[in-house]
Amino acid sequence: MFFICGKWDIFINGVKCKLVSIANAKSITVSTFDIAKNKTRASKLAVPAGSVYFVESEREIKSDGFITFTDEMEEYGFGRSLIGGWDYE
Repeated sequence: MFFICGKWDIFINGVKCKLVSIANAKSITVSTFDIAKNKTRASKLAVPAGSVYFVESEREIKSDGFITFTDEMEEYGFGRSLIGGWDYE
């Protein structure tokens, strides 16, 4: 999940949400190797496992399991997320 130039509004399963807070460590570097070309591919930064994003929404977000927030390396488990509710009042 990327937040560009202060854009903190995102959509999760069609529901507009506002990012309130993030609880995570620093980003991790992911490197891969191209066997056919016998060289490393460009490194990429990723959000570490266990990161938590707190968002506010006007209605409940429906989810029947994992949702994905990435266009890259999903087949390796990157970007997989769970949605949960929290009544903080």
